[in-house]
Amino acid sequence: MQAIARFDIASKVPLNSDGISYKELASQLDLDEQILRRLIRHATTMRVFAERRHEFVSHTAISKALLDPNMRAWLKTGSNELWPASTKVVDALTKWPGSGEPTETVCIATFVLEWATDRTLRRDLRLLMERRDLSIKCLPQSLSALPILLRL
Repeated sequence: MQAIARFDIASKVPLNSDGISYKELASQLDLDEQILRRLIRHATTMRVFAERRHEFVSHTAISKALLDPNMRAWLKTGSNELWPASTKVVDALTKWPGSGEPTETVCIATFVLEWATDRTLRRDLRLLMERRDLSIKCLPQSLSALPILLRL
């Protein structure tokens, strides 16, 4: 999902039912065709994109939703910020069992463990402005996307 968001793959797939060939899509994205095929085929297991015609990528309801800039921001935030943070939860619980210190919480785990320092979130907020802007942009979409995703 991170690759789909980062390379903005949904915007390169035409809305018509025929879709686009892997070869043409890879060329437009300047990606290796085999790697792109693997990424897309993995995404199809989650109903993001479809291969209705052999070797052609077409949209599903989910991939069409990613054409909206706010949904794309939501996906980027999830794949760039929330997923990496979720992989640090057990590390934080192991490193600081039962701690309530501001620099020893699951919420700060991504920053502390990723950067290998004992920084506080307050001190590093200025470094997170771009991430903040993207997160703020996606918040309203996060809530409005739920009915769309539940209909699938």
